[in-house]
Amino acid sequence: MKNLLLIFCLFLLNGMVFGQNEFEPNDSFGEAAELECGNNYESYIQTTGDVDWFEVTISQNGYLTVDLTSVPGNVDLNLGIYIVEDNQLVLIAADNDTNANGGQSMHSEAFVYAGTYFIGINDESSNSSNDSESYTISVSCSEDSNEVNQTIDLATLISKDTCFEERIYGENNTFFDSNDGDNDVDWFKVNINEPGKLRVVINSVPANIDLHLAIVQIKNNQPVRISDDDDTNTTGGQTVGSVAFLDAGTYYILVKDESSNATNEETYNFCINFFPNQFEINQTIDLAALISSDTCFENNIWGENECFFDSNDGDNDVDWFKVNINESGQLKVLINSVPANIDLHLAIVAIKNNQPVRISDDNDTNTSGGQSVESVAFLEAGTYYILVKDESSNATNEETYNFCINFFPNQFEINQTVDLAAVITSDTCFEENIWGENECFFDSNEGDDDQDYYEVELNSSCILNIDITSVPSNLDLNLEVVQVVNGQEVVVANDGDTNSSGGQSLSISYEALQGTYYIHIEDESHNTTNEETFNVCISCEGMINNVGELLSSKVDIFPNPFSESISINFNSETYQNANIRILNLAGQTIHTQQGIFSNDLSIPTENWNNGIYFLHLQTEEGFLTKKLIKQ
Repeated sequence: MKNLLLIFCLFLLNGMVFGQNEFEPNDSFGEAAELECGNNYESYIQTTGDVDWFEVTISQNGYLTVDLTSVPGNVDLNLGIYIVEDNQLVLIAADNDTNANGGQSMHSEAFVYAGTYFIGINDESSNSSNDSESYTISVSCSEDSNEVNQTIDLATLISKDTCFEERIYGENNTFFDSNDGDNDVDWFKVNINEPGKLRVVINSVPANIDLHLAIVQIKNNQPVRISDDDDTNTTGGQTVGSVAFLDAGTYYILVKDESSNATNEETYNFCINFFPNQFEINQTIDLAALISSDTCFENNIWGENECFFDSNDGDNDVDWFKVNINESGQLKVLINSVPANIDLHLAIVAIKNNQPVRISDDNDTNTSGGQSVESVAFLEAGTYYILVKDESSNATNEETYNFCINFFPNQFEINQTVDLAAVITSDTCFEENIWGENECFFDSNEGDDDQDYYEVELNSSCILNIDITSVPSNLDLNLEVVQVVNGQEVVVANDGDTNSSGGQSLSISYEALQGTYYIHIEDESHNTTNEETFNVCISCEGMINNVGELLSSKVDIFPNPFSESISINFNSETYQNANIRILNLAGQTIHTQQGIFSNDLSIPTENWNNGIYFLHLQTEEGFLTKKLIKQ
């Protein structure tokens, strides 16, 4: 009887002890007690080694948060959130405190899929219990359509123009990464169907979170960063932004705590915007955007793309444009309305021997922020490229610059050298200009500024007249007549003014033999250009049909080559009012003689330099010009 009474008393005692915990027995996850989101519950660590298991079902993706409060002073609790995979418990989040104090509150949060999760609670040292004082367990579930997006494969698809709130909170050991640990990382995916600019801005960042932001693309099955926030040491609460120029395709946005050691249930504000741009991606000459030879548009230097990193330009935006020219002429590129923080560099480039060759640029090696730039080149028909970049390669701006390109046909260009001389007639007038540059024709004496050569073929001897008028005031022109002798350019006449002034008209009258001549026009200082035209007129006077041949049969000039003297035999003919003039290759007159000629005439030449000379004989019957050589 006493034994029965003792058993009954023990039964009542145990009932009093265990009966007050509605969840027991829940010592294994198979016996887990069901909890509902949004509620608070009381439970006990009743005996040494007691473990409490709870089960909660999440209906949508989001966040599961568990808080333990009112913990008895002698109990130091351990809290974990688990999922069951292949009948095994897998820890996905814990209280992250390996040495909790007695009575210490505990907190754990995890980003989760819809599904069933288990909460395990025990005394951390498994050597203490309290069967009279309870702890409080609070379970909250927050819906988040973006979660779980911890890896690039799980990236949440978002619109290319949207704003929403998101958080960096919780952990998930299932996604442990050696760099990021198991803290929350957010990946988003965006589909872009045309080239342009993608901008991501994150603000209203919680004070304890220092975010890192990057835009990523998959190349060769590997994630490749194309831009980021350009700040390797953000501070807590700092706004971050990233801008990238990109082609149509799928891109990914990564958001994480920079130190991967902080979480916060407070949201950050995420905004993504896409701005179409028909020219992007045009970061390299191979990707140059095709444009018309006469057009204006707005464009910008913004963003970065690490796929196009260059040792000189870094990964900042560079703009290449391509233009097809179907006739010779002048190409002018002007960029104005430049943002104040951008100091642009502008160049015109051609491909020669499979290599890009600069033919002109803005001629300013140290532009200032906001400065307009211009480049002008004379060129043949072909394909050309225009390069625009920030001179220091360290600035970007979403504000646009204004780009204008214009082409002006010119039938004479390119005529920069005697070999490329433009063929003209001996009686013509036309407008021309000295403008632009072409570094393909750089000369140590004349630089790369525009020069003009014209080729004129004289079928008979004549007085070759060349007149240049209406010269722009900033051009001091130099005018020459050139012949090619033994492969060398020889100036046979010039304007006689070694220091012409801006806007000055020039002229040459030259007694020319039958043959090929070149007219050379350039700016005297080789440093000035002007799109305004000047007038060029050429005429050939005194041409006498076949009379030259007649005089040649009547007059003998010998010896040729000569040394000490030249003899002229008139063959007993008498010529009234005859005129003899001898010029050197520089167009200088070194001997003149007038009168009546009927006998042999000898002209001493011992003081003349060796070289080429031209003898002009003018009579009432005709005109004779002869080339002579002294040796």
